[in-house]
Amino acid sequence: MDLNSSILVGLLGYFGAWGLIYLQKFTRSLQDPPGSTYLTSGSEQFHWKYPTFHSVAKNQLEGRLPSNIGVILPNLLEFYGGGNKFSGPIPVSFSNASGLQKLDLSSNNFTGFVPVELGTLRGLYILNLEFNQLGSGTREASDLNVITHLINCTSLKALSLAGNRLSGTLPNSVANLSTQLKSLLLGGNLIHGSIPIGIENLINLTNLGLERNLLSDGIPIGIGKLQNLNFLYLRNNNFSGKIPFSLGNLIPLLYLRMDGNSLEGSILQVLETVKIYLSCGLVQISSAVTYQNNSLVYPHY
Repeated sequence: MDLNSSILVGLLGYFGAWGLIYLQKFTRSLQDPPGSTYLTSGSEQFHWKYPTFHSVAKNQLEGRLPSNIGVILPNLLEFYGGGNKFSGPIPVSFSNASGLQKLDLSSNNFTGFVPVELGTLRGLYILNLEFNQLGSGTREASDLNVITHLINCTSLKALSLAGNRLSGTLPNSVANLSTQLKSLLLGGNLIHGSIPIGIENLINLTNLGLERNLLSDGIPIGIGKLQNLNFLYLRNNNFSGKIPFSLGNLIPLLYLRMDGNSLEGSILQVLETVKIYLSCGLVQISSAVTYQNNSLVYPHY
C-alpha cells in the first residue's frame, strides 16, 4: 500500500496505534467482503482486512511506530518503512506477525537495540535496518547479540545493519546464519575484534560489507572459499598482515576494497592474487581493487 506523502505526514504520530487503521480508511474500499473483520476506535468503525503487505516507504513520516504494530497487523508478510523520519525503538511486536518475510526500516532515526525477538521469525528472508542510529555506540557493548538469535531464521537471504552505532565483536555465531544468505552488510559501525573464521560457512554470499569498522588482525584465509562473492568491502579498518593469496580464488569477484588498513607485503604478490581480473578482463584492475594507505611495497631486484 503506497500512499501519497501529503496524507502520510505525521499521521502515525498523531493517531498513534490506530494510525494504520486510518491509512486503510483512506486507501481501501469500504465494501464488506465475506469474513471481513472490524476494529473500533472511539465512535468510528472501519473495515479491516489485516493486510499482508504494507509500504509507507520514502515519505516524510515522523514519530514512533505503534508499539503494538505486530498485534494490529498479525498477518503481515512484508513491511516497508524505509526513507522516513521514524524515531524511537523498533517495535518488538513485529515478532507477533509470525509470518513476516520482509522487514525494511532503513534510512530512519531508530534508536535502541535490534530486537532479538526478530529471531523468532523463521520465515524472515530480508531484514534491512541500515542507516539508523541503532546500538549503544560504546566499545564495551555487545550490540551484535541479535546475530545469534537470527540463526533461527533459516530462510534469511539478506541482512543489513550497516550505518548504525552497533558495537562489540562479531560473534562466532555469524557462521551459523542461513546458508541461503547472499548479502551481509555490517559496514559503518563500531565493530571491533577479528572476523570469525567460520565466515567461510556462508557459501552463498555474493556481497560482504565490513568496511568502516574497527576490525583488526588478519583477513581470514577462509574468505577465499566464498566462491560466489561479487563484492567484498574491507576498507577503513585496522586489518594487518598480508593479504591472503586465497582471494585469488574468488573468480566472480567484481569489486574489492581493502584501502585504509595496515596490510603489508609485496604489491606484485598482491596483484598476483587477483590475477583473475587481468586474465578474464572482467573489469579494469585500477577500478576493481584499491589498496591505498596500507604498507604494500614493490619488490627490488
